[in-house]
Amino acid sequence: MPWLHLCLLAMLVVLHLKSCYYFSIMRLFTPGPVQIPSFVLEAFCEPSIHHRSLQFKSLFKETQRLYQEFISCSELPVFLASSGTGGMEAALINSVSRDDLVLSINLGKFGERWAYICKAFNLPYVEIKKELGEAITPLELINKCRELSPSVIALQHCETSTGVLLDLKQYTIPLKEEFKDLMIIVDAISTGGVEIINQEELKIDILICASQKGFMLPPGLSILSFSKDAKEKILSNKDVSSFYFSLKTEINMQEKGGSAWTTATHHIKALNVLLKYLLNKGIRKVHSEVAEKALYFREEIFKRGFLSFPKPPYIANSVAALLPPKNILAEELREKLLSRYGYLIAGGQAELKGKIVRVSFMGDNSLEEFSSLLKAIDNCIN
Repeated sequence: MPWLHLCLLAMLVVLHLKSCYYFSIMRLFTPGPVQIPSFVLEAFCEPSIHHRSLQFKSLFKETQRLYQEFISCSELPVFLASSGTGGMEAALINSVSRDDLVLSINLGKFGERWAYICKAFNLPYVEIKKELGEAITPLELINKCRELSPSVIALQHCETSTGVLLDLKQYTIPLKEEFKDLMIIVDAISTGGVEIINQEELKIDILICASQKGFMLPPGLSILSFSKDAKEKILSNKDVSSFYFSLKTEINMQEKGGSAWTTATHHIKALNVLLKYLLNKGIRKVHSEVAEKALYFREEIFKRGFLSFPKPPYIANSVAALLPPKNILAEELREKLLSRYGYLIAGGQAELKGKIVRVSFMGDNSLEEFSSLLKAIDNCIN
């Protein structure tokens, strides 16, 4: 019937306009991707540059040195055109040999990926799995190492799915003092760029970061930095079963000023600009600004009956995982914030879906914008 066709057409038009409206005004308060600063977007709008040109090689080498300075690592970092999970995979498969044992720490949806990677590549491993929202204590981890004598430990600095943060110096330094040959791999994807991380002081062998969170770029770039021992292990490891993610190949190529395969040129350009901005501001200033936003928002949201999902002292600055009051449905709140105000906050994942909401303090959002988010939440729940 013609009227039915007209109704269906009208519905499609409304849905299309609604999706365009969301896209045009959406503001991200999510823990990756995050709200991107205008000066980073401008770098992505610059003309393309060839990844094998002398001009790009110079830019690539400068970006490596800037990252070295920012993260305090002794060796040149490696940039991979991949998500952060690609960086996790590359770190494990290139540093673990058949005679090694990996101790993987699973604190949630992202920590569980260590075990998945080990299974996929037949790497020997033992997993410690904690209840969601809980952390592993330093003593618990040391005792497990005494029991199992692992060659490699893989853990998250911040478990983004639950908002749990580990104070790395309480873990990595005591571990290295007792187990000098232990290789420590840390996923800092949700803390790189916002937390103070000195890789050398923390004695981290492989540190994994990515572009779409604290470094405020679009997704698509993972960054690995190494200790001297980790680099030597990677270059000598004969048990690597990867082509694209061969870190031996990448280390050798990137020392010459480019990646083995086609480089994510605009990501490198934008990262160069972003690192200069962060270094000029100072990491302590960056960290204090993120902590200030996190403290302000938490104090205000707790007044509205929300509770922190992780317990002190394991609460992250980069993301808040929150339990809404019983009369507020998490997914309904998220939908209202998006449809009415264009504000996108994250929900829970897997078992936590519909139970928590997550708000990120990474990205280009000011205190005033968090105040606006709180007002929008008030309007949605009252």
